[in-house]
Amino acid sequence: MSADGIGNSLTLAFLAHGRAELQSLQLKNWLASIGVRAILVEEEDDLGLSIIDKFEHYARKCDVAFVFLTPDDRLLDQGHDLPKEVYIARQNALVELGWFLRHLGRQAVIILHQEGTTLPSDIEGILRLSFQRSVLETTERIRRRLVGLELL
Repeated sequence: MSADGIGNSLTLAFLAHGRAELQSLQLKNWLASIGVRAILVEEEDDLGLSIIDKFEHYARKCDVAFVFLTPDDRLLDQGHDLPKEVYIARQNALVELGWFLRHLGRQAVIILHQEGTTLPSDIEGILRLSFQRSVLETTERIRRRLVGLELL
């Protein structure tokens, strides 16, 4: 086991989220029930690091990442016709999504999209798991993805 308490024998999953604290805790508990240790960076020791260094320290140890795109922020879209109100994911979740896509590859990044969240056009074509109210609606699809990645 390393100095930060993160061992190498379990599958490690990073949970990146904006304001979806309850959803991330539900997923963390479900993942634990199938033998996957989930990392929520806010629960881990700071190790005296800056926020970005702490994120990268723990993110580098993970086999898979779950990124919540939930309707956390309201935005006035002044696009083509009349302005309209849309709900978007937190910016930190999008930055972390990009980091994981680069470092883990698309196959090991699972986007959890809550319906009603407007997605950036750059990620419209990326497959994602959508849910209405609870991330637990996606557990069977998550299990299949983890088996496909040979992490279960």
